[in-house]
Amino acid sequence: MPDVVADGDGFMVVWGGFTTSTEDPGHAVDYYLYPHLWASRVHTDGTIHGADGTGSAASVLSYGGVPLEGASPKLAYNSYEDKYLIVYSSSYRTNYATSIAFRLMSRTGVITLPAEGYPWCYCQWEKQHYSVSPIPVSGKGWTIVVDSFTPDRWSRAAGIQRAFNIGPTGALPSDQPEKVYWPTMTKENLADNHLDFYIQDNLDKLHPYGSNAICNDGSVGVAVWTRYNLGGERGAALINADLYCRRVTGGTPWMPVRSRFL
Repeated sequence: MPDVVADGDGFMVVWGGFTTSTEDPGHAVDYYLYPHLWASRVHTDGTIHGADGTGSAASVLSYGGVPLEGASPKLAYNSYEDKYLIVYSSSYRTNYATSIAFRLMSRTGVITLPAEGYPWCYCQWEKQHYSVSPIPVSGKGWTIVVDSFTPDRWSRAAGIQRAFNIGPTGALPSDQPEKVYWPTMTKENLADNHLDFYIQDNLDKLHPYGSNAICNDGSVGVAVWTRYNLGGERGAALINADLYCRRVTGGTPWMPVRSRFL
């Protein structure tokens, strides 16, 4: 899926796609054919070039000469920092969980490694949902909202929607709560930056998971997300969903006693 953002001097388009090479000797056989991250700059006169604004109509994003592997990128431009934050589903996997990665990118497509390093946040192994918004204040950076795990037949997965503040250097603030969530997460070790949380085997049969969105106006942000009801023989089927929202300051949710139902 592509994404496009305006930066005051044209547009940057990003997407995940394959190159002509189908082999990567550094990976096992079943790890071939990972997509790379691509970018194009669309000028105000309608011409299209690579991410650096010159050359061919598309270019592969890379760091240290190594193409970035990933898919479904989301892009947000912060005019105060004159940088993009690109968030994407990484091809690197650990214990069957796919990681969400983020990197800083200049107007010319130069990728820098965030201070926090790589990868960043582990999620479920099927499909991740995440969104990103700039915070239009100097020195504030961006806010990311990301979900976690789908229900599983063992009734142990945690449904979580949570928010993170990413600083202008790509670093998580020193007081940022724990950022990695596993299926066995419990309320006792849950970080404070969750927007919504339920354990799959609870009596409420609710599961925060799926599409989300975030927007900041400079002082506060509003995060919107989906919370599914569970059904089916094993109580693991996503049968319908409601929308909820919360105000977010930085990466820590500001909330009333209950989230607002939309």
